[in-house]
Amino acid sequence: MSKEKKFSKDWANAMKVFATVSSWIVGPIILAVLIGSWLDNKYQTEYFFTLTSVVIAFIMTCIGIVREARKLK
Repeated sequence: MSKEKKFSKDWANAMKVFATVSSWIVGPIILAVLIGSWLDNKYQTEYFFTLTSVVIAFIMTCIGIVREARKLK
């Protein structure tokens, strides 16, 4: 395999990992903020549901990133 093709393959794999990890970071947090804000408005609570959902999303994000990292082994 030529050096250029190997570099291209490595670059593609790196971008795939970057996209996967980024989606694990951004996706759950955005959903948590949207759902938490909606619940706070519905039940007239200050920030209870938003903070609770963000904490849950953070835990889900950590678990998802660890799972993806284990797949790369």
